Amino acid sequence: MNNLMKIVISLSFAGSTLAILMFGMKVFFRNRVSKRWQYYLWLIVVLRLLLPFSPRTSFVGIMFSKMDSIVTQSTLAESMKQGVTIAQPTDNDVGMFSDSMNDKDTLVFPLFLSSDILKFVLENMWYVWFMTAGLMLVRKVTIYQSFVRYVKAGKTEVSDPVLLNRLAQVAENAGIKRQVELYTNNLVSSPLLIGFLHPCIVLPTTDLDEDAFEYTILHELTHFKYGDMFYKWLVQLTVCLHWFNPLVYFMRRDIDRLCEFACDESVIKYLDKDGRQKYGDTLINSLGTGGVYKNSLVSVTLSENGKLLKERMERIMDYKKMSKKSTVAMILVTIFLGVGAVTIGAYLHTNRNADSMNTEKLEAYAEESRISSDIQEQLQEFPQTAYVDAPVCRIRASAGEEFDVVGLLAEGEELIILEEAEGKDNQTWYRIDKESLTEDMDVSSVEDCFIRSDLVVNN
Repeated sequence: MNNLMKIVISLSFAGSTLAILMFGMKVFFRNRVSKRWQYYLWLIVVLRLLLPFSPRTSFVGIMFSKMDSIVTQSTLAESMKQGVTIAQPTDNDVGMFSDSMNDKDTLVFPLFLSSDILKFVLENMWYVWFMTAGLMLVRKVTIYQSFVRYVKAGKTEVSDPVLLNRLAQVAENAGIKRQVELYTNNLVSSPLLIGFLHPCIVLPTTDLDEDAFEYTILHELTHFKYGDMFYKWLVQLTVCLHWFNPLVYFMRRDIDRLCEFACDESVIKYLDKDGRQKYGDTLINSLGTGGVYKNSLVSVTLSENGKLLKERMERIMDYKKMSKKSTVAMILVTIFLGVGAVTIGAYLHTNRNADSMNTEKLEAYAEESRISSDIQEQLQEFPQTAYVDAPVCRIRASAGEEFDVVGLLAEGEELIILEEAEGKDNQTWYRIDKESLTEDMDVSSVEDCFIRSDLVVNN
């Protein structure tokens, strides 16, 4: 499978694990935890889905490496049963093969063999993933741009100084220094905020009482203050990249819900019961009072969905500040989820240009007498990290023409070279540290393991 595709699938697996954990914790959250906290907690999952960072050793990285090893060994075993000698295709002509009799340690399986149709599909599936992700992203951007154009085409700038003064006052009270423009468009279905570089609030009408106007403006300014439009686009990008994963669609829906809950929470936390009732009335009155332009993918609106509105009203009227115990619990949950996101890791293709092992590790090898005494002077050159440079490579129990195969390594796998060894076939060999081999390779009965020097890349 293409390394890029492995990275994407490993990120999707890691993110899905965290997403399942998040959905499982919703029973604990309920009304005990701030909606804004829950809203931003999802950001850890989103970043895990997007960023290909991982510790050197991680759960997902080990899992994918073992899968590579299993696939490689099972395919090789099947080929040997069929008595097939398989050679490596050149870069210029996949149909041409090198002399397999002179390269006993490198095996690659030709794409045109019937047993390798699945391999061909796996190697090229990244084209399907990339094309689908690209088309989805272009479609979302196009829909948003079209929606913004439609809204701006029919907008009318609000010039009433009284309303503009109220807007300025609400913005100042909300701690927003950047200018946000105000327009009306009787075709939009509800008040909304659009624009990244030049944000503006668009109202179906300005025929609102003083409280309703201020609550409407404050709601949209709160979305702007917390960068909800950027967050929503980040989620949309995640959905496009992981379009094959059904969990990301459930995640997006929950984030959209929590976005509105979090905004309501920020607006009402300083209001008394009467103020919360007036704010709720503003939400109800805004539903369906406008025209036919529905909100776009990532525009943020005051009210759009009747079912969601009912739930928002219940949250508003039952609003309670988070207790100290809940705050401490959420801090611990956040730390747990953050550490989990890092440690679960992802598959990362081995960097063949990586630096050699650090000095402390080299000294440890020398102290443990893994290196013969007669080559201690070579410590500045050995031991060193090496990476398999062949799709499939055999590990031998001795150097030269007579040998026993004790294991297989796949391209990119890491091992540690202890010293050079001259083989009977005039080929340079490397003696490798057995403990650096994959865990599922049993070489306990072998005194030394060797690999041909031309099949690895070392520092």
